[in-house]
Amino acid sequence: MTERSLRPLGAFGYGRVPRDPLVYPADVSLLKPRCRAVPVRGVRGMTQATRRRRVLIVEDEPALRLSYDRAFRPRYDLAFASNGAEAMEKLEQHQPEVAVLDMRLPDTDGIELLRRIRVSHPDLPVIITTAYLSIEPQLKVLDLPHSGYIVKPFRLDELGARIDAVL
Repeated sequence: MTERSLRPLGAFGYGRVPRDPLVYPADVSLLKPRCRAVPVRGVRGMTQATRRRRVLIVEDEPALRLSYDRAFRPRYDLAFASNGAEAMEKLEQHQPEVAVLDMRLPDTDGIELLRRIRVSHPDLPVIITTAYLSIEPQLKVLDLPHSGYIVKPFRLDELGARIDAVL
């Protein structure tokens, strides 16, 4: 070995790496990373923080859509629909993993839309929201498969917990 390849990097054996790329310090462990990154590819390698779940929210009130967007955009990949026809289009385009459905919409009611969703997407979890406290819609919904029924007003974290529970 030449004297140049064995020169110390500093008074205590550490310091700058020599400018000459062919000359390496005697202790090469100083140049090695302390931990090893394991490359993982595909959806299985993604964590919950990086893998965003797709959620369709069907709501006709613009103020509520804005609230849902602000609350849930950091956590989910959101798509919004303001009526039943738009909801059916978004179901095909967006392919959501869960749908949040308002019971009263301008062009249809939530029961009819839920029936149409069950025909085209029988396994899609659907959470129903409504501002009406009457028992009749609740009884109608019970004979159709759904993943939850929330009466407005509710806290947004309640809806978020319900979405997380069905995902």
